Parts: sequence; structure tokens; C-alpha cells
Amino acid sequence: MNTVKKYIVGISAALIMVFGAYTAYGAEDSLDIEKVAIKAIQYSTEVKAKASAADLTLDRYGKDLHVTNAWSASSVIYAPLNAQYQIDLSYGDLQITESSVRLSAYQHYITMLKNKYKVELQQKFVDKLTIENEDAENKLKSGGISEYDAGMIAANLAKERITLKKYQRSYDADVINLNKVMGEPVLNKYANFIDQNIKPSATLRPLEDYIQAGLASRYEVTSAESSLEVTKVRQAIEAPDKSQSMPLDYYQATTQYDLAQGQNEIAKARIQVELDLTSGYSELESRLRTWENTKILLESAQSDYDLVKQNYDLGRAGKDELITAEKDYMEAQIQVKNAELDAWLFQMKMELASGIGPGISQ
Repeated sequence: MNTVKKYIVGISAALIMVFGAYTAYGAEDSLDIEKVAIKAIQYSTEVKAKASAADLTLDRYGKDLHVTNAWSASSVIYAPLNAQYQIDLSYGDLQITESSVRLSAYQHYITMLKNKYKVELQQKFVDKLTIENEDAENKLKSGGISEYDAGMIAANLAKERITLKKYQRSYDADVINLNKVMGEPVLNKYANFIDQNIKPSATLRPLEDYIQAGLASRYEVTSAESSLEVTKVRQAIEAPDKSQSMPLDYYQATTQYDLAQGQNEIAKARIQVELDLTSGYSELESRLRTWENTKILLESAQSDYDLVKQNYDLGRAGKDELITAEKDYMEAQIQVKNAELDAWLFQMKMELASGIGPGISQ
């Protein structure tokens, strides 16, 4: 398992690899997804509780890590090994909790970005309809447009303004939730939400890479392996006394049972990790396919809109057809953005699931 030093130095190695060298946050009125995650971890009461527990474990077992003046094998060999095992368990639990909080913060930020994008598109649409409505009102006065067409434009504008307000309420609620997650005043506002670094990787790592990394790093595997090593050392130290104090066949059966149990726990953990990552990989492939499909549908929606717009300009299509085509085009843009963000988030889940954890299913 990872030592305390490794934990402190390399707590987010997988994510650092994904993001590259992390840049400064910039202005205080800007937020990015990593800043939200860091603040969420710092504010989390669950993380603080696990950190306190880990520190208490270190205080309790730290003195046993380097025993040099003892005569017994238990003090020189077993005590440091068991101490490191207990400390690693506690700090590993802390790291998984931090990773879970990080993923939750990512999800909050992604949800906010989705609604922010909807607000931006809808605002542009409303602005366009507002100009068209003003133009229609002027034309109506001069007889350049029928009352029916002018009324339809006004009705569409009113309808889309209601939709904009609905999107805006969801977006405002998302910002409040982000502030709560970070422990900031709930009414804090931000001029800019950075999303340039939220792009799915262009190349998909092979499943075997994820599995090998997970088997080497996942908490449930490494803790089971360390537990077996501690058991082996304890048995070796206790063997002289216990083999004399109980029947030999009973002693051998007991020790073999303990070893078999430890090996079974390792095997179970490895199988579970492999199944978890295999299932997650299939889901990741599905998310990436969905993203690609939405881009194809976007091209189709844009072509449809361009054709309807051309026919409308030539008097071959009505205003209602044009608005429907434009709405379909907007929805296609939203679906592409949503699929892109979902694919990125699942890649982050796979990075953590192939590290210490948590697993995809956890």
C-alpha cells in the first residue's frame, strides 16, 4: 500500500496526469472545475473527520514505525509492519473520501455548465426574437405584415422568455449549490466559469491499461495484500510458542485457514476491481459514442435549419416552420455539449477507479 509520504506527495497523481501542469486560478470572480473541487475537499466535514482519524492513527502507531532498540522479533519486525498497515488503511480511507468529494464537486460544476449553456443559447434566441418582434410591430403599423403573423411572433417571444426564465432559475440554483459545496456565501456571483480544460481525451486508453493500474492501486486490493503480509509475519513470529501450546495438526490447520482466507480476500478484491473497470469501460465507450452521434445529429439539424431558412426567405416556408427548425438546431447544440461534458466526467471516474478509488459502482 501507499505510505504516508507517498500519500502526501502524490495524492492526485492520476488527475495531475490528466490535467497537466495546473495553472493559477486567475481573478477571484472566475471559477474553474478544479478550484471548485479543491475548495470542496477543504470544506468537507467528512474529509475533515477522516483526516482527524488518520492523524490519530499516525499518532498511535507512528512510534512503532522505526523500532531499533528492541530485542524481540515482534517489536523489530511485526510492530513496524503492522503500524504501517494501520496507517496506510486510515490514510487510504481518507484519500478515497477526498476522491469521492472531488467527483461530487465535478458533477455539480458539470450540471451548472449544462444549464449555463442552455441560458446562453436561449438568451441569443430571445434577443433575436425581440428584434423580430420590434420589426413586426413597425411593419404592422405600415401594413407590411398581417396581424396574425405579428401576433404569432409576439406569442413566440413571450413563450421563449418564459423558457429563458426557467433555465435561468436552474442556473442560479446551480451557482448557489456550488457555493454551498465550497463553503462560500451562497449569494456569491462569478463573472466567468472556465471550461476550456473540460474536454474528453481524443484517445481512449485500452481497457487492459485501466485494469493493470487498478489492480496495482485500488484500496481494496492493496489493503487485502498488506493484510496477508501482516498475517504471514505474525504467524512466523508466533509459530514457536503456538506450535508448542496446541496440537500440531490443529495449529497447522488454523494457520493454513488464515492464509487461505487472506488469499481469498485478495482474489475477491481483484475480481471485483476487474469487473468494476470492465463495466465502467463499456459505459465510457457508450458515452463517447453518444457524443459522436450527437455531433452527427447537430450537422443534420443545422442542414435542416439552413434549408428551412432558405425556403422561408423565398416565401416557401412559414414562420412557425422556421422557429421549429431553429429550436431543433438549438436543442442539437445542447445535446452535443451535454454529451461532451458527460464523457469527460466519466473519464475522470475511470481515472480514479483505476487509481486508489472509489470504484465506478461505489
